[in-house]
Amino acid sequence: MAVQIHIEDNWYIISDKYCYQLTLFSGYDKHGREKWLASKFAGTIRTILEVWAEQMIRDSDAQTFGELKAKVDELHKKIDQIGREITVESSHRS
Repeated sequence: MAVQIHIEDNWYIISDKYCYQLTLFSGYDKHGREKWLASKFAGTIRTILEVWAEQMIRDSDAQTFGELKAKVDELHKKIDQIGREITVESSHRS
Protein backbone atom coordinates (compact mmCIF):
# COMPACT_ATOMS: atom_id res chain seq x y z
CA MET A 1 0.00 0.00 0.00
CA ALA A 2 1.32 3.43 -0.91
CA VAL A 3 1.61 6.47 1.34
CA GLN A 4 -0.79 9.36 0.72
CA ILE A 5 -0.26 12.02 3.41
CA HIS A 6 -1.89 15.44 3.46
CA ILE A 7 0.69 18.06 4.47
CA GLU A 8 -1.08 21.38 4.18
CA ASP A 9 -3.60 23.06 1.88
CA ASN A 10 -3.58 20.97 -1.33
CA TRP A 11 -0.07 19.56 -0.83
CA TYR A 12 0.39 15.80 -0.36
CA ILE A 13 3.19 13.28 -0.10
CA ILE A 14 2.48 10.10 -2.00
CA SER A 15 4.76 7.14 -2.59
CA ASP A 16 5.36 3.96 -4.44
CA LYS A 17 7.89 1.26 -3.67
CA TYR A 18 10.72 3.37 -5.14
CA CYS A 19 10.36 6.92 -3.83
CA TYR A 20 8.29 9.69 -2.28
CA GLN A 21 6.56 12.30 -4.41
CA LEU A 22 5.45 15.82 -3.49
CA THR A 23 2.24 16.61 -5.33
CA LEU A 24 -0.33 19.35 -5.51
CA PHE A 25 -3.91 18.12 -5.63
CA SER A 26 -5.83 20.15 -8.22
CA GLY A 27 -9.28 18.53 -8.04
CA TYR A 28 -11.08 15.95 -10.10
CA ASP A 29 -11.43 15.52 -13.84
CA LYS A 30 -14.79 15.01 -15.58
CA HIS A 31 -14.56 11.27 -14.89
CA GLY A 32 -14.07 11.77 -11.14
CA ARG A 33 -10.39 10.85 -11.16
CA GLU A 34 -7.98 12.79 -8.97
CA LYS A 35 -5.72 15.31 -10.73
CA TRP A 36 -2.21 15.92 -9.33
CA LEU A 37 0.28 18.63 -10.32
CA ALA A 38 3.77 19.85 -9.39
CA SER A 39 5.41 16.47 -8.87
CA LYS A 40 8.83 16.37 -7.26
CA PHE A 41 10.59 13.20 -6.18
CA ALA A 42 12.93 12.18 -3.33
CA GLY A 43 14.20 9.01 -1.68
CA THR A 44 13.34 9.94 1.92
CA ILE A 45 10.43 11.59 3.70
CA ARG A 46 12.79 14.14 5.28
CA THR A 47 14.09 15.18 1.84
CA ILE A 48 10.61 15.47 0.35
CA LEU A 49 9.55 17.63 3.32
CA GLU A 50 12.55 19.88 2.66
CA VAL A 51 11.50 20.09 -1.02
CA TRP A 52 8.01 21.10 0.15
CA ALA A 53 9.49 23.75 2.46
CA GLU A 54 11.55 25.19 -0.41
CA GLN A 55 8.39 25.40 -2.52
CA MET A 56 6.53 27.14 0.30
CA ILE A 57 9.39 29.66 0.57
CA ARG A 58 9.26 30.31 -3.18
CA ASP A 59 5.47 30.76 -2.98
CA SER A 60 5.62 33.07 0.05
CA ASP A 61 4.79 36.77 -0.07
CA ALA A 62 7.91 37.75 1.90
CA GLN A 63 9.04 41.29 1.14
CA THR A 64 11.89 41.59 3.64
CA PHE A 65 14.65 39.38 4.93
CA GLY A 66 12.88 39.30 8.31
CA GLU A 67 9.66 37.99 6.75
CA LEU A 68 11.60 35.40 4.78
CA LYS A 69 13.48 34.28 7.90
CA ALA A 70 10.20 33.97 9.82
CA LYS A 71 8.75 31.76 7.06
CA VAL A 72 11.87 29.59 6.97
CA ASP A 73 11.82 29.21 10.77
CA GLU A 74 8.12 28.30 10.71
CA LEU A 75 8.68 25.63 8.07
CA HIS A 76 11.71 24.14 9.81
CA LYS A 77 9.69 23.84 13.02
CA LYS A 78 6.94 22.00 11.12
CA ILE A 79 9.46 19.62 9.54
CA ASP A 80 11.15 18.96 12.89
CA GLN A 81 7.76 18.29 14.52
CA ILE A 82 6.78 15.85 11.77
CA GLY A 83 10.17 14.15 12.09
CA ARG A 84 9.72 13.73 15.85
CA GLU A 85 6.21 12.34 15.39
CA ILE A 86 7.40 9.86 12.77
CA THR A 87 10.23 8.74 15.09
CA VAL A 88 7.87 8.31 18.02
CA GLU A 89 5.31 6.38 15.95
CA SER A 90 7.94 4.09 14.46
CA SER A 91 9.45 3.35 17.90
CA HIS A 92 6.01 2.30 19.20
CA ARG A 93 5.72 -0.30 16.45
CA SER A 94 8.69 -2.33 17.71
